This record gives sequence, C-alpha cells and structure tokens, in this order.
Amino acid sequence: MSANAESSSNFQWDWNLPRLFIRRCREKGDKLKVADSTGVKLSGNDLLLQTLALKRIIDREVLQARFKTLEEERHVGVLLPPTARAVVVNMALTLSRRVAVNLNYSVSESIINRCIEEAQIKHVITSRKFMDKLGMKLDAQVVYLEDLKDKATVADKIVAYTQSKFLPEGMLASQFKLHKNTPDDRLTIIFTSGSTGSPKGVCLSRALMEETAAAIVSEVGPEHGALHCAVLPLAVLLENVAGLYAVLLAGGTWWLAEKLTPK
Repeated sequence: MSANAESSSNFQWDWNLPRLFIRRCREKGDKLKVADSTGVKLSGNDLLLQTLALKRIIDREVLQARFKTLEEERHVGVLLPPTARAVVVNMALTLSRRVAVNLNYSVSESIINRCIEEAQIKHVITSRKFMDKLGMKLDAQVVYLEDLKDKATVADKIVAYTQSKFLPEGMLASQFKLHKNTPDDRLTIIFTSGSTGSPKGVCLSRALMEETAAAIVSEVGPEHGALHCAVLPLAVLLENVAGLYAVLLAGGTWWLAEKLTPK
C-alpha cells in the first residue's frame, strides 16, 4: 500500500462529492490517479481534464442540457467494464448533476432492460467494441464513446483546459450549479442481480456515499486508502462505494489490475 493519502489530522470530507472530486484531482496533480489493464494511466490533472471535456460533450450531444431541464433526464445508464474510461464517464455525469446508473454486464439482456425501465433511463453510454462483445439489444438510446470522441471540438479542449488549470474550485462549482446539490440528492443507483426475481434499485445519496467513504478511510487509515485494486464491476455495490468513490475521494489511486470483460 502507498502512503500518499492525506494524514488523519488534515483529512477533510465534503458531502458535495463533485466539488470534492475536483479538489482531490488538483491535490493529486501529476501523480497517478487512475490506471487500468489497457495501459491507460491518468494523473489527477489528466483525470480532471478528461472529465471536464467529456462533461461538455455529453451535455451538448447527449443530454442537450441547454434545452432540457435536469428533471427531464436525471438518470443516465453506463455499460462499461471497470476501466479508466468508465471512471471518466461516471465523474462527468456527476459533474453534470446526473445520476450515473452502472449496469451489470454479467446479467442477461432482459434483466438489464428491466433495470433500464425501472430507472427510466433514456441513454446508455458504452463503447462499440464492448457492445459487440455483449451482443445485446438495449431498450434505450445507445451512445458510443467512440462517437463522442469524434464530436469533440477545439472549443471543448480549450474550455476544458482552462477550467482544469485556471478556474478556482468555487467558480467551477458555480458554473456547474453544484451549489444546488443537497445531501439527500441521489448520487448513483445500484441494481441487484435479479437472480431471485426482478432486479431492485438501491438509491444512494450524496451524503450516504460521503459518510460510507469517510468511514472506510477512517477505519483503515488514510495511508491504506491511498491505493485500491479493483476486482469487481462498477455495477457491484461494494466496488462502487468502497472502491471507486472511497479511494478517489480520499485522494488515492484506483487501479484495475486485470481485465474484467466478457469472454
């Protein structure tokens, strides 16, 4: 384990997790923040930059945020293996004040579509290569990351770079209307496997996620929360809460050591 997390004496949390994410990425700076088995390695600065750029593209191309209210599409599906790209997508949706619903690719097509229906998901963000492996037909509009990458403009890159490098956290939070978040707002929804019946969605609030992540780091110590090796899909409650969020928000590094994709 690494000892790069903050010491217990100055370790501070914030229930407004999107703001805390921005803060932790900047604190990490050029040090490794996320890595996966595909060879992708992102520093804190890289992760924030890519997240801000993708947020702009998703807002414009998928959510049409300038023309639609938050309530018209609050839940967005994510169907990706636990990779650096999945982390960027989850955080981009969080900064857009959306609820990222990670769908479990290990269950059947019918169960995934039941989850889509129950969560009233209109769009599912995935990759074309991954969907080709799954061979599923989803009851929602499928958005491929490869297509979003092609729609990135020079303005997207310039604005994201400016935001990540120069805008204070408070100004970014104001731009993204993060001050409108409340502790009881949903941060994510995790579905049960549906092995004993219809899958059931577990709604996790911002405050609950913050309290859980803080409790884990408090129990094991910030130095032991500095590095996490992911072994489960992000659609699994344990990996989502105790892995991804606890580590990223503790200022640590999230590492996927082995591919967790369908054969």
